Amino acid sequence: VNLASKITEYKIDAYGVQQYERIQEDQKTPICDIEGVDIKIAKILEESGISLVSDLLDSDMESLLNLKGVDDEALDSIYESVQNYVERKVQTQNEEEEIDFSSLGIDLKPENKSNSDPESKLEKSISEEE
Repeated sequence: VNLASKITEYKIDAYGVQQYERIQEDQKTPICDIEGVDIKIAKILEESGISLVSDLLDSDMESLLNLKGVDDEALDSIYESVQNYVERKVQTQNEEEEIDFSSLGIDLKPENKSNSDPESKLEKSISEEE
């Protein structure tokens, strides 16, 4: 990701599957349901066809500022509220689960502790030399 970002000179965000799915769901959230959004401004946006987070993010800022009743301060406030909502920390049960490598046919536990322990190997080689 870092290499691709440097080569393309674009910022690249990498997400896990669950995080990506959550972000996709957040895009479908009505603006008026987000904490901190002024209901009056949300209604003005809705009347202009901008009712979901994705609608707002896809809209041109200049066209939003041309709406009657929407100014820089109101728009900044809505963008900040939406950003806080999208970037909130949500810990789902799936994110806490550990991967069961044994189901993948991978055994991460050593079969014989003495064979995997470096000190045991050293002791074994010393005793064999004697």
